[in-house]
Amino acid sequence: MGILLPLIFISRILAKKNKEVLNLENHCNFKLIAISAQHNINKLVWELNSALDLKLVRNADLERVTGFPTFSFRDTKSAIVVSLIQNKYEGKMLVKQLSNVDFVLEFTGELLPHDFKTHMQVVKKISNVIAAIEIVPSSIKRNEPFCPE
Repeated sequence: MGILLPLIFISRILAKKNKEVLNLENHCNFKLIAISAQHNINKLVWELNSALDLKLVRNADLERVTGFPTFSFRDTKSAIVVSLIQNKYEGKMLVKQLSNVDFVLEFTGELLPHDFKTHMQVVKKISNVIAAIEIVPSSIKRNEPFCPE
């Protein structure tokens, strides 16, 4: 039970008619970068692997869940999971609020803010990347990562 406390924030609120309700909110630690690029997903995977020293590989399990091409990498040293998901595929959109975005890059785990900013700056410098912008998950109504730890 003590292990779950860092992952779950428990708060009590009083509901109407003085009934006490327990409100559990999941506070998964993940960050998102929206990427617009002139690359296809395979070329962007190659560029990200080179620039960020990753080993992104196709994630068939997550593809079955989302229905979108996905590549993931689990860094066992830092316990960070990095996933690249194509936002537009076969006339569908993964995140409808990001209609001008080609890809979503997700970092799940305890990534330090400085490291995240460094990664974002590196992504911005990749050739043919038009934009790389941090997306606050709540702005796209997301409270859990696409690729859970």
